[in-house]
Amino acid sequence: MTTTPYLDDVPATIPWQDVLTSLEDAVMVVDCSRGVMFVNQAAETLTGLSAQKMLARAFDDLFHTNSWLLTMIGKSLGPEESTSRSENNFIRYRGTQVPVSALVSPLRDQDGGVAGSVLLLRDQTLRQTMEEALRRSDRLALLGLSLIHICR
Repeated sequence: MTTTPYLDDVPATIPWQDVLTSLEDAVMVVDCSRGVMFVNQAAETLTGLSAQKMLARAFDDLFHTNSWLLTMIGKSLGPEESTSRSENNFIRYRGTQVPVSALVSPLRDQDGGVAGSVLLLRDQTLRQTMEEALRRSDRLALLGLSLIHICR
């Protein structure tokens, strides 16, 4: 049996909190009663709230203005126990909006039962800005072609 040299230096177990904290995407975990159980640093940045202000508080109370996200959590906790994806504007605690893509999945316990929901939110501001710049560039190119045609 051959060994892979780079895997020899990897610890046998890596704490899941370290992995989740390292992600650029916002990660939040809520329990079955929708209490916030975990948030990473990206979630703090995206929401505008510190982990201290979110932990053990009801997600619905903190983010009641994001009804689309509350619906997704309900689907993951409800009888259908489904994973859902969406793109929408996330309304921060102070009211500003951020375009995000969202993924909400049931969090399973050791027995396969639902223990809560895992939320992944990715800030889409840069992507949206680039798409708008591309559209603007396309319009300018079309205008340039039209002017060339008129001048002939």
